[in-house]
Amino acid sequence: MYEGIDSIGQIIGSLSSQQKVISNNIANWNTPGYVRQEYKFSDVLGNLNNPYETDLSKKMGAMTNANFTETDGQPVDISKEMVDMQKTYLNYSLVTRRISTVFNNIRRATQIGR
Repeated sequence: MYEGIDSIGQIIGSLSSQQKVISNNIANWNTPGYVRQEYKFSDVLGNLNNPYETDLSKKMGAMTNANFTETDGQPVDISKEMVDMQKTYLNYSLVTRRISTVFNNIRRATQIGR
């Protein structure tokens, strides 16, 4: 049970980091010489033990473990960054709903027999 909560917390932290990288790209999209950075979220998921998370990581791509960002050498495409930001938001919403369900189930379980 606690391992599941721990992995969900790790996912939320990774999504936050991913959003920061995307925000940085958007903030610098018009900066001369700026090279787009990319946060590859899936290695974080790949390191977790839950089969659902591992399956999701395969669908999302790969990531370096050093600092969670890579430079792909491309300039910033603002429309792609906006789409990536929406995807990250949707993933964040999904994960926070899941953790909310887990905590609601724990709360209900503790109230049984009162």
